[in-house]
Formats: sequence, C-alpha cells, structure tokens
Amino acid sequence: MTSIDLIGWAAAALTLLAFTLRDVCQLRMASLGASVAFIIYAGAMATWPVLVLHAVLLPINLLRLLELRRIRHPANERDGRLSTARHAPTEEGR
Repeated sequence: MTSIDLIGWAAAALTLLAFTLRDVCQLRMASLGASVAFIIYAGAMATWPVLVLHAVLLPINLLRLLELRRIRHPANERDGRLSTARHAPTEEGR
C-alpha cells in the first residue's frame, strides 16, 4: 500500500466519521480534513471530478464552520448581538 493509498483511506475514514458525528462543528472539521485528504489523493491519482468536488466543498465547509463558531461565541462579534433565527441547537434541544 502506497502513501497515496493511505491518504485515500484516511479521506474515506474522515468522511465516514463526519456522517457519525452529532456535533455540527465536529462534523465540519472532519469534512474539512476529508476534503484536504481527497484533494491530495485525487491530485495524485488524476481523478479530476473528485478533486473539483472537494475543492468546492472545502471553502463551503470552512465558511459554515466559521459561521457556527460566531453563533456559539457571540462575544467574538463586533457588537455582541446576533440574530436568533439561525442559532445552533442548545443542550435542551438535543
């Protein structure tokens, strides 16, 4: 098994992990790791559709992760106020 094969298996494992996670922030982080691994793997294996897919998913997941962190930590916001319309579930809602 080559190092590229190991990266491909790691990407697959991170994708599987993302589907099992309940916490959305953890899910996004696993998805980011999977995208990075898939981009490396797809580039080495010249599987361009996989590379393009994960090159598009990477910034989407990064943006969503940053949005979630802003919602969960409103003190990081400039004025400390956020709309409650899109808040992540609370402990009571789980």
